[in-house]
Amino acid sequence: MSFDSEAYAGFLETCVQARNATRHARIEEERPHLRALPVASDNVLTIMGPSKTESLSGYRLGVAFGAAHLVDRMEKLQAIVSLRAPGYSQADERTLGFREIFFQYVLPNRYLWAIAVANAFCYFVRYGVVNWIPTYLETAKGFSFQQSSLGWSLYEYAAIPGTIACGWISDHWFKSRRAPATMLFMSLTLLAVIAYWLNMHGPLWIDYAALIAIGFLIYGPIMMIGLHSLDLVPKKAAGTAAGFTGFFGYVFGSAIAGTGVGWIAAHWGWGGVFTTMIVCCVLTMACVALTLHARGPVGRTVEASARA
Repeated sequence: MSFDSEAYAGFLETCVQARNATRHARIEEERPHLRALPVASDNVLTIMGPSKTESLSGYRLGVAFGAAHLVDRMEKLQAIVSLRAPGYSQADERTLGFREIFFQYVLPNRYLWAIAVANAFCYFVRYGVVNWIPTYLETAKGFSFQQSSLGWSLYEYAAIPGTIACGWISDHWFKSRRAPATMLFMSLTLLAVIAYWLNMHGPLWIDYAALIAIGFLIYGPIMMIGLHSLDLVPKKAAGTAAGFTGFFGYVFGSAIAGTGVGWIAAHWGWGGVFTTMIVCCVLTMACVALTLHARGPVGRTVEASARA
């Protein structure tokens, strides 16, 4: 009996194909989240399944190739090439320029404008108090330089726990909503500023207590407004949005408070200064209140239309 090598090779090929078909059927039956994709060679197995480690929640594609018995051992091969979830497109990987970010995601965003203006008023209160603590306590109340310097230190040190408390309250009490926490702290800042003002002829410890309260309360909204700006835009516009709100705070808040408080005090006295700060507290809460119904990045709709 002669040995037919071609027939034997054909028989082996048929066995391999049958084995692969059986294995593919078993994979689809036992692991419905995997799919065996047919390719040109029977010695190549392609497995695609959901990825649990992708930050964008996508899919992973794994390819094993070689002899049939090696492919069989590599059925559990993990992903090599990442494929994103439905809705993913090349636009997600595209680098945006400053002009596109600013004119698509920042400038048309009315909520971002609202908190940027609020930041200016908030900064006016912050620097209006801290920059003029020595002058006010020494000229209006007759305290020494050491006493006024202590008040300045208490104001600044109180900011540390106040900022942490504001963030914790925003996350736990208001479920990561920034506007309610900002309004809460600004309303309490308003009361502390009034107490600081009404103690014009009172003891020094009340001034110290008022300064501690203002420092504890005012820095939370400043931090929260910056964080809020990141929530209102897509992640690729986050840095520009933070810079936009910070620009308003320093240019229209801090800079004006530096000279504006002195000018107001010279023309209307310290009563005019505290009245201006009270108005700024109210305007900060009013501007932030405009964002109470904001949910997620506003620029997301613009991003979707750009993809289309």
